[in-house]
Amino acid sequence: MKKIQRRLLLSWNRNQPRSESFSFYLQATYYCICPFEDKGGMFRYFWLLLKYILASLKTLLLLKKDRPDIIFVVNPPIFAPFIVWIYCRMNRADYVIDTHSAAFTWKRWTFFQRLHKMLSRGALVNLLHNEPLAKKVASWGAPSMTYPDPPPRLATVCGYPFREGFNAVFVCTYSRDEPVEGVLEAAKQMPSVNFYITGHISRAPKQIVNRVSANVILTDYLPRKEYVALLAGCSVVICLTSDNDTMQCGGHEGMELGRPIITSDWPVLREYFSKGAIHIDNTANSLVEAITEMRNKYKYYAEQIQILRKERQSTWKKQLSELEKILEDT
Repeated sequence: MKKIQRRLLLSWNRNQPRSESFSFYLQATYYCICPFEDKGGMFRYFWLLLKYILASLKTLLLLKKDRPDIIFVVNPPIFAPFIVWIYCRMNRADYVIDTHSAAFTWKRWTFFQRLHKMLSRGALVNLLHNEPLAKKVASWGAPSMTYPDPPPRLATVCGYPFREGFNAVFVCTYSRDEPVEGVLEAAKQMPSVNFYITGHISRAPKQIVNRVSANVILTDYLPRKEYVALLAGCSVVICLTSDNDTMQCGGHEGMELGRPIITSDWPVLREYFSKGAIHIDNTANSLVEAITEMRNKYKYYAEQIQILRKERQSTWKKQLSELEKILEDT
């Protein structure tokens, strides 16, 4: 009789819907180890160092206590899979790295590419959001497979208090790759459309907070159920990035809730959101044109996104079966 695997999924980042869904479908116990939120100021590097030291110690204590057979670990930060690698070298365990696109696009993580390559080669398999990144990791001589976001668990028990009219939600974290200025400029040109912008207001530049037009609502950080209610009740979900090869979690969530998508015109996003979506060049004018077209042909885009949702779920089930086979053969 085959031994039942003890699976554990580990992330050093908070607010990871992908990881939460991933752990559910793979029957892995999910742990988020984040001693405290990132701090700015002149001592930010000291706080980062302290944060990673504490997370490393907590991770080793957790693994020693739980004794998992397979550890799924999110990258970045690269130090999380490094600590897992140390544990697996000292114990009879395997690990799987779930690498997000920031590992390839953010300078702070590309600096550690040699370490990334070494850890990837030792993994049971490396999971990447899209085919180009999977091919890149495979070129390192590391086992890899494309594994897009699993169908998210999007239960909510409340409705969102929308304004009357056409409501567009820009899923935002005020990250460096998000063209917030372009969205605000588009909002000025479309006073009849309500723009809801998510994300911690404390992370937004003051010049943005102080000059939004009357039809822009900064939601601040929303608890999960309120965030889901916001996406479920809006007219369209907007997810934009200036980085190529970056998948949009908010777009995936919008698709699962049957909301049409406006996203950036990158090959990866064009291929994945092939129906029910409009792809733009991130400028204010292109966003205005996309929203205008979406309003004029809303029924068509709403029907197409439902078709795409079914197609993506079918593909994902096949990928889940492939991953389970790899895990069971260990």
